[in-house]
Amino acid sequence: PIAWRGQVALLAAEAGAPGTRLFPEVKEDKIATTAAKQHVDLAVTAQAGQVLLFLLMMLLAGMVLSNPVEEKANKIIEILAAAIPMDAVFVGKLFAMLGVSFVGLAVWGASAGVAILLGGAAIPALVAPAVGWPLFVALFVVYFALAYLLIGSIFLTVGSMAATVRDVQTLSMPATILQLAVFFLATFAMTDVGSAVELFAAIFPLSSPYAMVGRAAQSPELLPHLFAIAWQVAWVAIFVRSGASLFRRRVTSIPRPRGDARAFAEAVRWIRAAEHPVIVSGGGVLYSEATVALATFCERTGIPVCETQAGKGALRWDHPCALGATGVTGTPGADHFCRGADLVTTDVWTSM
Repeated sequence: PIAWRGQVALLAAEAGAPGTRLFPEVKEDKIATTAAKQHVDLAVTAQAGQVLLFLLMMLLAGMVLSNPVEEKANKIIEILAAAIPMDAVFVGKLFAMLGVSFVGLAVWGASAGVAILLGGAAIPALVAPAVGWPLFVALFVVYFALAYLLIGSIFLTVGSMAATVRDVQTLSMPATILQLAVFFLATFAMTDVGSAVELFAAIFPLSSPYAMVGRAAQSPELLPHLFAIAWQVAWVAIFVRSGASLFRRRVTSIPRPRGDARAFAEAVRWIRAAEHPVIVSGGGVLYSEATVALATFCERTGIPVCETQAGKGALRWDHPCALGATGVTGTPGADHFCRGADLVTTDVWTSM
C-alpha cells in the first residue's frame, strides 16, 4: 500500500472511511455593493430609460410632421375647416396621434415582455431604479406623453408651413437635430444629479422629460417629479395654444385677389341670360366668410344652390334654395337640377 503523508493522507483517509459522508451545506452570501458601483448601475438604468424615450420620440413624434401636407394635397383640410374650428383640428390631431402612440407603446411593450420571458438569463438585467420599477414605469409613461405633446405641437406647426412633401423632407433635418440636441443635453446632465446643468435640463421644457426620467432612476425623491409634471403641463398648454394659433393662420391662409370688373360684368350677363342657372357652393364661400352674401343673392334671384363636401354649411340646410350636396355623394334633387342647368356658377376654390 502507498503511504500517504501530510494533507494528502488526511484526504485519503476521509475518502476511504466506511459509511455515507455528510458534507456541510454551502451558502452564498452576497456582499454589499459599494456606493460607486451602485451609482454606476443606476446610471445605466437611467441611460436606458432616456434612450428608450428618445427612440420612441424619433419613431412616433415625426408622424405629425407630414400629416398637414397630405391633408392639404387631398383637400381633407378644407372639409375639416368647413366643419370645425382649426384650433380644434390642431388639438384633435395632436391628441389623436398621442393615442395612436400609446397603442404602439402597448404593443411594443408586450413584445418586449415576451422577449424577456423567452430570453431569460441571456438578456442582461438592469438594476432596479431608485423609485422602484412600478413607479418608474408610471413616470416614464407620463413623461412620454408630455414629451410627445411638446415636440408634437412644434412638428405639427412646422408641418403646416410646408406646401409639398419635399418641404417636409427639408424640415425633417432640423427637427431631427433638435431632438438629438435635447437628448444629448439630458444625457450629459444625468451624469451629475443636482448640478447646475442637470437643473437647467430639468427646467428647459423640451429636455425636462428626459432629465426627469434619468432622475427617477437615480434618486428616490418624488417631490421634484410633482413640480416637474406641473411645469411641463403648463408648457404643453403654452405650446399647444401658440401652435394652434400659427396652425390656423398657415393652413387657412387664403389669397384674396381683387375681382376683375370685366369678369363680373360677364358673369352678370351670363346669369341674366340663363334660364336654369345653378350655384355650386364650395369651401371658398366659407373661407371668404361669404355665407350671408350667398344667402342674400339666392333669395333675390331664386337661383338654387348645391354644395360640395368642403362647402357644407355655406347655406343653411332648411333654406328654400338649398338643394344639398351634388356629385357622387349628392342628393337626387341636386343632381337633377345640375343635369338640367344651362349655367353652373361656383367659387374659385371648387374643382369641377
